[in-house]
Amino acid sequence: MNVADRQADIAWLAEGDMVSGQMERFRRNIDRILLSGGTPADKERWTEYYHVYQCAIKATKDAYMPNAQRKKEYLRIYEDVARQNEILVGYLAKRQNATATSTLLNATDNRTLHKGRHCPQCHEPVAGITPCGAWLAIGRQRKRRR
Repeated sequence: MNVADRQADIAWLAEGDMVSGQMERFRRNIDRILLSGGTPADKERWTEYYHVYQCAIKATKDAYMPNAQRKKEYLRIYEDVARQNEILVGYLAKRQNATATSTLLNATDNRTLHKGRHCPQCHEPVAGITPCGAWLAIGRQRKRRR
């Protein structure tokens, strides 16, 4: 190894902002898990992934290796974090859609759906005389037409 490899982590200076940015995006998405309907166990699992990547970055910084090899390691970490972040974003979207669907379905549970005859004037369900006072003879009219 040459002197530059031992004195400065030039690879981190070149790739550090990119790796740090991807880690920050990953962390923000992990923080969205509970808001999108995920469980605390899901958040803990993704947080463990985050800590694994932090450990990998620290180990690469501390490793005694040439800067070219160090740069390759940082880029591998970046690619892996980006891939996991895409998986997490897909999971968040699925959880968000499931939560929205559940909310819509629960909203229709509170409504009473009236099936049967309805008054042609006021559209209230009826059996004979409607609430608006109109006499409902729809059944009789159908029988006469036949």
